[in-house]
Amino acid sequence: MKKYKYFLLENLIDNVESHITELTKEDFNDMKSYCCKDFDELDKPIYKGLNYRDIPKSVKNYLYFNPITKRKSANTKNYFTLLFDNSPYLGEFPKRSESIICTSDYEQAESYAVHKPHRVIPFDGAKIAICPKSDIWISFPDVGWIDNFNDIISKNYHRMLDKNNIVHNELNDNDFNIFIEQLKKICEFNGNEPFSRFKPFPKSVDEFFKLLSPYTNNFELMPYNKYKLLSKEKYSKREIFTDSKCLLKLIE
Repeated sequence: MKKYKYFLLENLIDNVESHITELTKEDFNDMKSYCCKDFDELDKPIYKGLNYRDIPKSVKNYLYFNPITKRKSANTKNYFTLLFDNSPYLGEFPKRSESIICTSDYEQAESYAVHKPHRVIPFDGAKIAICPKSDIWISFPDVGWIDNFNDIISKNYHRMLDKNNIVHNELNDNDFNIFIEQLKKICEFNGNEPFSRFKPFPKSVDEFFKLLSPYTNNFELMPYNKYKLLSKEKYSKREIFTDSKCLLKLIE
């Protein structure tokens, strides 16, 4: 009977089509016992504040997160995510578009939550990416605020079109291959606005990739087994992301 129950759980885990699925308390506890053996309530917590964009307009106590749906950057263009995810310098870090975005800071998670934050419980074997700041938007000192980074790329694209008397069309932020060909042309343009007085606009796509490398910007990557043992004070206000399947439990 126990093996059959685990078979049903595996079937649920592998065949859920939505990236967030509501669970019964019984299924949640069974899945936690089966898939999250590394987890303990005393572990250093990871929080997620879910809003109405993430879930229907009601509070869900027990959830299963499966990063099968690619996410786009919220409240800004998707240029940064396309570059970060497809960079040859990404190494072992998870792609942002295939991750759940979390935080080690309860209050920050609460500010995004419909009701209260959820405790995030990664599946065994999860790798945890830790930003150097409380938000990835401020984690790249050479390019500044990520929203501004996206705006300057777009602004220089339209400058280039004006200079060459080309009818304006949108800079693609969905398809990496189309976007990267557009970005190459922007890099070759001589009239680009710099990111700041300290950082000129890159002359090549490879320069963009290097600017956004997690390794040169003090990001950290560690297995959940290591993260869980960190003190409460360590990385107390950091954005965290992982491409692991996870369970989410509403904090009472």
